[in-house]
Amino acid sequence: MSLASGSDPGRPSADSSKPDSAAPSRFRSDIEGLRAVAVGLVIANHAFHWPTGGYIGVDVFYVISGYLITRILTREIRETGTLSLSAFYLRRVYRILPAAIVVVVVTVAASYLVFYDGRADAIAADGVACLLFVANWHFARLGTDYLHAGSAVSPLQHYWSLSVEEQFYAGWPLVLLLIAWLLHRGRAPQRPVAATVLRIAVVIAVASLAWACLFTLKRPSMAYFDTFSRVFELLAGAIAGLVEQRWRERGRSLSPPIALSIATTGLLVLAVSSLLLTNGSPFPAPGALIPVLSSVMIIFGGAQFAGGPAWRLLTLAPLRYLGKISYSLYLWHFPAIILLLAALQTWPSTLVTIIALLVTFALSVLSYRHIETVGIRRRREREQVGRRRRISPRARTLPLIACLAFSSAIVLFAFAQMDAPLGDISGSAIRQSASTHRASPATTMASDAEVSAALRRSLALTAWPTTTPSLDVLDTSLDAAPAMDLSTGCRNNVGVAHPHICSYGASDSARTAVVIGDSIAASWMPTVSGALVPRGWRVLGLMFASCSPIEADAPPPVPQADFISLCRASRKVMTDWAASLHPDLVIVSSAQGPIARLSSGATGPAAQQEWTAGAVKTIQQLRSGGVENVLVLSNAVSGKDPAECATRLSGPKVCETNLDSDYKAKMKGEAEAARRQHAQLLDTRNWFCVGDRCPIEADGVLIRVDKAHLTAAWAARLAGAMRADLQATYPDLHI
Repeated sequence: MSLASGSDPGRPSADSSKPDSAAPSRFRSDIEGLRAVAVGLVIANHAFHWPTGGYIGVDVFYVISGYLITRILTREIRETGTLSLSAFYLRRVYRILPAAIVVVVVTVAASYLVFYDGRADAIAADGVACLLFVANWHFARLGTDYLHAGSAVSPLQHYWSLSVEEQFYAGWPLVLLLIAWLLHRGRAPQRPVAATVLRIAVVIAVASLAWACLFTLKRPSMAYFDTFSRVFELLAGAIAGLVEQRWRERGRSLSPPIALSIATTGLLVLAVSSLLLTNGSPFPAPGALIPVLSSVMIIFGGAQFAGGPAWRLLTLAPLRYLGKISYSLYLWHFPAIILLLAALQTWPSTLVTIIALLVTFALSVLSYRHIETVGIRRRREREQVGRRRRISPRARTLPLIACLAFSSAIVLFAFAQMDAPLGDISGSAIRQSASTHRASPATTMASDAEVSAALRRSLALTAWPTTTPSLDVLDTSLDAAPAMDLSTGCRNNVGVAHPHICSYGASDSARTAVVIGDSIAASWMPTVSGALVPRGWRVLGLMFASCSPIEADAPPPVPQADFISLCRASRKVMTDWAASLHPDLVIVSSAQGPIARLSSGATGPAAQQEWTAGAVKTIQQLRSGGVENVLVLSNAVSGKDPAECATRLSGPKVCETNLDSDYKAKMKGEAEAARRQHAQLLDTRNWFCVGDRCPIEADGVLIRVDKAHLTAAWAARLAGAMRADLQATYPDLHI
């Protein structure tokens, strides 16, 4: 994110009307104000979730960055015939690193004071990725990993945009250096630098935009963090600066009224887009085109005419000051919000957010004065005493190789995220649960009454007990049910050609139960297998992540192209496979999230009716395949992520949750479907709540590993209670 350019903020060099000649610099105070608008949008979105499209501030920063830095680099090429990479990267180091390092160190240290070691360790790992400028790839991997998609937000997650920018500047100067070498070989008359760079920039920008559109359609969550998908935004700013320079070379300019109209329109469109865009908008392409083009209009119009409403607004003294410290504001705001909200959970969230913003401003002022400006001053002192080095002929061939390697790495990384198309179930592999998961306690609770008693004891606690798994080492991938493992369990991605299934118990068991559903069903496997296998049953499971077995379409929490069609096919695979086994019992279970995001847009009673109809269809499909006993198993009550709510400064009460309307609507819908089809419903709310109060642990065992999935430990503890309920429900099955 270009809150910090390689030179003085907002000070591009203006060109004279003579080709390839430098002109005196004009300080762009409107760009400084535009920085303030951009950082304000981002902070408001993070703090208050309004405006809904406030995240476009990042796109504005990219445009500003491309505009300023490309002008600086092309000016150096005009004046010297080459480009000093060492000088450029030294400027970046002095400008970017000092404040970035301080914020990471302070955030990680504060995390160990606020959070338990498990989450603090994860934040420390985030910090390493941030300082290596690979945070975008790091968070993209976590965000697209289903088990981590709903995990606690890292206070360093905003560093992804800095990583994208620095990755861009690891390659773009090399392209310019290659252009400089080609233009100054002496074999042909010199051509204007701006014209040549402009052509190259347009070609790369178009390629980036095309890739971004494709990648956003295919894998939107990955595309958002992808470097090449963002390149067109930085190059849009570069193109604006290069066109401006070419116009000056040719003595062209816009009339003040036209320039005024362009800048004002750009600012208005930027404001409106921040209100209309949402988290569901296609980003970065084509959605980012709106803020990108708006920013280009503001910058280009302001370069042609310094006046008018937009210019006067952006050059107000308060905005200019906020723009000056915008880099520090951006770095500090997210850690302040996340850490203070976690530390002060019993306070009103709005009050804590306001306090966080005040802390952000104070830290930013101090950071700018004592960290940023010191780095800038030292860089200038070094430039004054240093001597620019010319690059040797041999070394001049290296930038092209490095640039190609860098670009290839980005493209190959992005292609690696693409999913394979759905195949059929033939050749499915039966794999046992991974041995790397932590062992679950052997003891189980024998009845609903015993579970309720444990929950009541938990609700009376005022301090955290010693928990299993420990809050200090809580890890979703280790503490969830082994069946949740994507490689060795029976949770599959939709579209996988050969889905894995789980098998528990002897293959020659007298009776068989089959569990189908999404990842919530997978998290129930320790309970189901613990209830039935000791009674001589075999338990098989097949699940697809985010794909409910209920015939009601809903997009996944992590966006994915073609998900609906892939889920429909996977749903059919589940029901057909279950029926083909002629089991004694089929258990169907799914998350409550889909009922709140149905593709039809239905909400309230309409959503409940749609869910009922979908559940009826699923039961009918199983019955048509010869399945007699169908049990709908309700999901675990969703709530707060223990890694997020559990802190060293709070007790377990802050992690307590209540039954929400989505859970109740889903339960009513499934109960009605079971009644119509003479199936059975196992209502599990009493395994998680006493009345409407639902704790995060019971008798020292954490209930959820995240916001929705059971810990393997709690799932195993419920086996006895499930066995008792199944015995009462199906007396003829001799459970």
